[in-house]
Amino acid sequence: MHITELTLLTNNISETTHFYHNLLGFEVADKNTSEVSFKAGSTKLIFKKTDHDNPVYHFTFNIPNNKYEEAFKIIDNSIGVFTSVEDGARIFEFANWNAKSFYFHDNNNNILECIARFDLNNQINHPFKNTDIQSISEIGINVDDVHTEGQKIIKEYKLDYFQKQKPREDFAVIGDDNGLLILGLNNRIWFPTNQRGKKHYTKIKFEVNGKISEVEYPQPRNKQL
Repeated sequence: MHITELTLLTNNISETTHFYHNLLGFEVADKNTSEVSFKAGSTKLIFKKTDHDNPVYHFTFNIPNNKYEEAFKIIDNSIGVFTSVEDGARIFEFANWNAKSFYFHDNNNNILECIARFDLNNQINHPFKNTDIQSISEIGINVDDVHTEGQKIIKEYKLDYFQKQKPREDFAVIGDDNGLLILGLNNRIWFPTNQRGKKHYTKIKFEVNGKISEVEYPQPRNKQL
């Protein structure tokens, strides 16, 4: 599963452009007064303008698994990696996922994550730079019923729960190391912060075995930009 396009909201196109282009180093794919898009590796990241309160999301970038330390230092120096509210940790190891992560905020207070997945063959042999970010591999989606929504996605798109993460009542993960839909119960705290996830407009295009699919939250009849 590969997330090919991710559409989110921002209430400040200018500041969002500055962060992702000038600080994170993503190429601007397109920009106007109501929308800006970036090349985040193989994923197109789109922000649409909203006049409502600024929504907050959680999403994740895959990075080469042999460049974790370099990526950490570069992003910590340019943006600032943040610490866990629980124990002050800045590097997080996920044994069941065979992965290691760090987190930082963008201008919208979105929770961004860089993850090195050691079961992927995605090493590079040159010094890391931000353009070596490979894709957006996770997007958090807040829902009212994790189990019902998870079963709906699995049935409609012929997917399955992530084999490394057992689904829970408040949290479930669908997909694989290349692309994951992270279902969290609405108002659940996003690790490793004290920020509670809320339902905000999100559109995800993803590819599975050559087939492109699209899922949108809230459902189109309810969306408000």
